[in-house]
Amino acid sequence: MNKYRIENPNNKDVREYKSCTSNNSIKYIIIIVIISIFISCIGHPKTNFENPEVVEELLNKVLKGDTNAYYEISVDFFLEDKSNEFLYYAMYMANEHNNARAHYDVYDILTRFSSNKVGNLDTVTRNLAIYHLRKAEELGCNIDQEDKDYLK
Repeated sequence: MNKYRIENPNNKDVREYKSCTSNNSIKYIIIIVIISIFISCIGHPKTNFENPEVVEELLNKVLKGDTNAYYEISVDFFLEDKSNEFLYYAMYMANEHNNARAHYDVYDILTRFSSNKVGNLDTVTRNLAIYHLRKAEELGCNIDQEDKDYLK
């Protein structure tokens, strides 16, 4: 606590007072405010789904072969956990434009909800998933070892 000394010049009376706030408590308040601001900024990342017109525009660009639009909107679909709704666009970019990332996205979407990735899929879906995984690798997409094991 800080002490303050007050002198009365008329009667030479001296009184000492203790401050109600200390420098440490002010520092703690400032730190708490800064941390609160930081935490509020960390929240859920913003996606284009907040603006349906932007989503529609990006999807139309994807259908015209715009890879930048594809990368931007694919992240949004995966962040919003709407990857199943994105399967059509991923397959379109993979098949029509031979896009490595789109091939991998098709594989990822097809195997996303299977506990054993490819192992629990029916034969047709498994073959389709492995085909797209193989194409993604051939086109230079980085694939982790667990997924590469399915290519053997």
